[in-house]
Amino acid sequence: NLVGSLLAIGQGKQPSDWLTQVLEAKSRQLAAPTFSPDGLYLARVGYPPEHQIPDEPLDQPWESCLCMGTSWKYSGPETFRPVGEILRMLIEIVSKGGNFLIGFGPTPEGEFPAGAVERLKEIGAWMKVNGDAIYGTRAIAPYFESGIRFTQKGDRVYAFLVDEAADRLVSLRPEPGEELKLLGSPAAVEWTEVDGACVFTLPASVESLPRPLTLYFDR
Repeated sequence: NLVGSLLAIGQGKQPSDWLTQVLEAKSRQLAAPTFSPDGLYLARVGYPPEHQIPDEPLDQPWESCLCMGTSWKYSGPETFRPVGEILRMLIEIVSKGGNFLIGFGPTPEGEFPAGAVERLKEIGAWMKVNGDAIYGTRAIAPYFESGIRFTQKGDRVYAFLVDEAADRLVSLRPEPGEELKLLGSPAAVEWTEVDGACVFTLPASVESLPRPLTLYFDR
């Protein structure tokens, strides 16, 4: 039982040490796949740790928990991450097959800080255009190449231009004669094959689209 565990683990240790061990052990027991096979194993007691994104995709369901600012709770005037940084984190996590939890705390009056609301609106505007490349997608190797991250949904591959200077697809690319398109734009993207790479030219209409831009093609 919990009391017995506390007494046994607490021998020769500070209360904070054995309490942490007991709580982590109980959390892991409750989160075990045999107890909840469809559950998500949270980073607070597993991997990756909070405030981290794994270097490589994991072979189990996982979630990265990060703050929008510097704290999970409200602690006065806050400096929030730029929305571009938040979106790049989202894209990196999803391209590796993970879920993204981003946190911020309400004010003592129960209201969300204006800076957080502003960023949520900008994220929503980006998702309205690019959500197809996020929702219901899966990771696809090699996940990333110079300035570009990938996801897939069925036979469709999405390529996020996290570096606006990116102008070619190498590892994953449309077949010769196939179309390359851009989320939020009805026109096909012009491209040519150069040394085995798909070198593309973005249309002028991209100026009105939120960044990062997302290309897609069918395989």
